[in-house]
Amino acid sequence: MPKNKKLELDYYFCSYGNKDADDFICDVLSWKDYKTFMKLYNSPDNGIDFFLPDVAFVREEGAHSGDTRNITMKRYFDRITYYESELG
Repeated sequence: MPKNKKLELDYYFCSYGNKDADDFICDVLSWKDYKTFMKLYNSPDNGIDFFLPDVAFVREEGAHSGDTRNITMKRYFDRITYYESELG
């Protein structure tokens, strides 16, 4: 990716039908609240009541480039521009 292009990341997570967790995680992502996200990511509930992967997908020209970034690093977490959950 050329250095002058803004890095955009797409993040996908699963809430296993837990609507309250889904709503809260979406809020945390929209607020770009890294500290709260990391508490959820490190929670014993991660993987049981919801699943928060540690990677987001790099988007280039409207499509995924195939590259990923580790969003447990704040510099990449702050670059999440799109997120989506799977309630199922």
